[in-house]
Amino acid sequence: MSQGPDGPKGPTGISGRRGLQGDGRGATGPNLYSGGLLTVAAKEESYSPSLTLLESNTGTYYPVLNNNSSDGTCSVTLPSSDPANIGTFWVIENLNTTYNLTLNLTNGTAVYKGNGSSTTVDIAKGNGCILAYSGTSGNYIVF
Repeated sequence: MSQGPDGPKGPTGISGRRGLQGDGRGATGPNLYSGGLLTVAAKEESYSPSLTLLESNTGTYYPVLNNNSSDGTCSVTLPSSDPANIGTFWVIENLNTTYNLTLNLTNGTAVYKGNGSSTTVDIAKGNGCILAYSGTSGNYIVF
């Protein structure tokens, strides 16, 4: 038995309800993207085995090439804790191709998954991390 041609299609139905939108009065966060690429506030090359991070240079990118330290360590002094500076961040990249980089933190601790903390952060060769201030007593979130 053969089937005849399809009849005309009816109009599309009404769309369902959409979720509630947030309050538009909240603060706008920083625009980290420009043309789809991350733009960093500054770039500070570091060839020494130590860095000092300041609240005034948040968003700074630090490409670390530790020529002076064959063990791949870098001492990082974090800024003093101020809850008003929640979300300030710094980007640190390990440019070493031979060594992993261990950041030894002073003035604060790195927090992992909300409950683990450490005074060292390991960065594999050719990789990087972001340290962001969590707003509580010297804790820095590692991305």
